[in-house]
Amino acid sequence: MKKLFKKEWKFYTTAIVLITLVMIGYNFWEEEIWYSYEAIPYELSVFIPFVLNKVCLRNTANIVIIAIAYVVIKCCYYWNERNSYGRDFKLTIPVKERVVEGFYLLADMALVMLPVVLYRSGQCLVAVSELKKYHVEIPWLWSAMFPFLLKDIAYLFMLLAVFRLLEGLIVNGVWKVAGAAVAIALFLAGLCMAGYVFPKEEYLSEISDFAVDFLLPDDEYSYVEFVNNWEKWENAENELIDKISDLRGKNENIELEQLYNGEMSPDLEVLYNGKPIEDSFYSIVEESCKEWGTEENDSNEIASQTAFEWMRYDFEMQEFACYKKVPDAESIWGYLGMTAAMCILTLWLAGKRDASKSIFYFDFVKYMYGLLCGSVVLFVGLATSIFLWHRILIIIVAVCTVLICIYWMTPKECIPFEINGKKREKNKKYKVEKSC
Repeated sequence: MKKLFKKEWKFYTTAIVLITLVMIGYNFWEEEIWYSYEAIPYELSVFIPFVLNKVCLRNTANIVIIAIAYVVIKCCYYWNERNSYGRDFKLTIPVKERVVEGFYLLADMALVMLPVVLYRSGQCLVAVSELKKYHVEIPWLWSAMFPFLLKDIAYLFMLLAVFRLLEGLIVNGVWKVAGAAVAIALFLAGLCMAGYVFPKEEYLSEISDFAVDFLLPDDEYSYVEFVNNWEKWENAENELIDKISDLRGKNENIELEQLYNGEMSPDLEVLYNGKPIEDSFYSIVEESCKEWGTEENDSNEIASQTAFEWMRYDFEMQEFACYKKVPDAESIWGYLGMTAAMCILTLWLAGKRDASKSIFYFDFVKYMYGLLCGSVVLFVGLATSIFLWHRILIIIVAVCTVLICIYWMTPKECIPFEINGKKREKNKKYKVEKSC
């Protein structure tokens, strides 16, 4: 293990640093984590939730970046090993194959985990630094970020474990990476199309939707939630406008408590100048009104504007009311459960590989790929078919696809009726090499 570590630590360290820099550079370009524009105190009711949204948001772009980087790095790794040096070195190590597989499994986990941890930590540090510029402190910011970090890591571990399992079934270098990526893409494509093929079968559609949501995660906040929250805000805003109109119609001085007094507050501690920000909204708005030329004695305008800003702040902060809880904890357990199952299966199969094989280490793999290709052809065809004869033809094509894939992925020396493109005599026996 020490020899493996000495050989690989530079490669993995360089890869981790590069992936982290790519993530930071991409998000810097997209303005995801850097809050460089200046916010005046009057805008804190929008600025604070904005910062929290960036920190407490599951950004699937980062998962895509890590997945692509992992595939590219593995391709480079196997390409460098096309020479005999890398292969000969591994054969000289007096370590069982399962131990070697376990080492690279742990190393790859570090490769996908550490960039996420470094990126999230840097994101939080930037957010804390930006908030300090405006004398704002959020004591629970790190606690709010951790569940999303955990969810990202669990998902990446599951993706890695599946990739390593498929990679370990294929014999040859770069084809390991291509074969694993193709298998995952075919499975996801077939899964997505299954819902279109059986739209009337509710239980099949529900299973397909659940699997797609589980395997293809989206950003944490969906469009439906955004629309529902926007409707709630509009209703609350209209109610507040009605209150202000009624009080102004009576020609009375308006007190802030008559309009809003934190009724929508999620009770999250946020400090402004060392005090709860709820105690400072009136003075913040008052100072802003003076700056914008509002008369000092126009207390009705200040109270009205304070009620709007305070209410909007409380409403948007409700998104983070459950920051102490892990969102979708059952999905995290599902990711970790699949990771454990795939890792155990990978290590078990690693000890049963036959080094004499030429395409796949195990014969069942060609049938798996054949069924995946045939399923995608079947589902895509059935989803677009109109007539019965279309469906019959599609089924025939799908079966032919399975058979052709199995034939193509079978080593030539294992095919009993053909040698070097010439048909064999049926009454003559041929010796099949041990590699089959």
